[in-house]
Amino acid sequence: MGSKSKKLDIEKLKEKKDVHGLIKALKYQDSNIRMFAAIALGEIGDERAAAPLTQSLKEKEKVRNEVLEALVKIGDSAVDTLIMALKDEKLQEGAKVALIRIGEPASRNLMYKYNNQNRETQIYFIEIMGEIGDKNSVEHLIHILKDIKNRDTYDQDILTSTIKTLGKIGDEKATDIIHDLYFRFCHSQSDKYLTELFIDVIINVDQECSDFLIQELTNNNLKVRKEVADALMRMESQIIVNPLIQALNDKNGDIFRKRAAEILYRIGEPAVIPLIHALKDEDRYLRCGAADSLGKIGDDRAVKPLIYALKDKDSYIRLEAAVALDKIGWKSKGGQENVYYLIAKAKWKEVSKIGKLAVLPLIQALKDGELDLRYGAAEALGEIGDERALKQLNKTLKDDDNDVRKKVAEVLVNMGQNSKTDKISI
Repeated sequence: MGSKSKKLDIEKLKEKKDVHGLIKALKYQDSNIRMFAAIALGEIGDERAAAPLTQSLKEKEKVRNEVLEALVKIGDSAVDTLIMALKDEKLQEGAKVALIRIGEPASRNLMYKYNNQNRETQIYFIEIMGEIGDKNSVEHLIHILKDIKNRDTYDQDILTSTIKTLGKIGDEKATDIIHDLYFRFCHSQSDKYLTELFIDVIINVDQECSDFLIQELTNNNLKVRKEVADALMRMESQIIVNPLIQALNDKNGDIFRKRAAEILYRIGEPAVIPLIHALKDEDRYLRCGAADSLGKIGDDRAVKPLIYALKDKDSYIRLEAAVALDKIGWKSKGGQENVYYLIAKAKWKEVSKIGKLAVLPLIQALKDGELDLRYGAAEALGEIGDERALKQLNKTLKDDDNDVRKKVAEVLVNMGQNSKTDKISI
């Protein structure tokens, strides 16, 4: 009955808005009285209660929860007291929670008071701003990073706290300074934690982060490359697949193309359809890289497009398509697709054994192919001996390569075309 009667007293104090009496009740021995007093003070919302309520953050959970609620209701008027409480180890955790819940008004005060604090409190300020997520604090945080950028020595805890906070807020305005500091602290170094942190934040703040990260696949530092690759894998596949596929056509770096292909392989199934489309691209590097990646992924949906790629005008793409089909486990059922496959693999003896079915694909190879391909096609056509090849063989007597001209002349002689080859310079 005692607690109940006291509860009624609290109700009367609340009705009278007796803030002083309720503040006194916060020190009663009965925890229920203290709890109801906190609730009442929160409902009244008088700023005079801010300091005593903040001191009550030392309470055990049941009472502390109501104290927090009361401080949040008081809001802006409680912020100064809560900020001071951050310096008290017994109060700082509760004060931090209250400030976060108060939100934007707390963030404004934290920014205003930041420069006058010691480093430990500054770190607390930065962390709280991150939890609040107020975009108005971004400029202030950028200023902290610019100050670090302009100094030879810096506080790493301030750096990492600020980077983390900007990552939580995720405002693209921070992109440039994050990139600048990444190149200073991570690009050529091997601090795994710092590199991971910067990359995660870049993903959150940079709308074109996939392009940035893909470029970093060329980084000379193995550990940095690994972190970048892992980050790309953590991203949503639809965001990074197309930029990675475009990276396959880079003209200036085999290593770059190789690393992009490796990431696509690790992405797997979501990359298959975009890679199939890339087999038709005008760029030979892109077609070649797409075929290679499809082979590594090993998805059956790529079989028909790769068979079609066996007819590509570029022998390197044809070979890559054939190798990719091997990796997928494709087995030819015969017919012309087998001819194109064998031509791509330069298996001339097997092609010649096929006979007449191979003639037209071989004529095409003699017409469009690279040096080795023209030479092999001529040799296979000679083995087959089909007269449909004579017209193209005679044209090839003017080939730029001496060895090809000799081989074609030899084939024509064996096919009974002596008179047409007598005057050809070989």
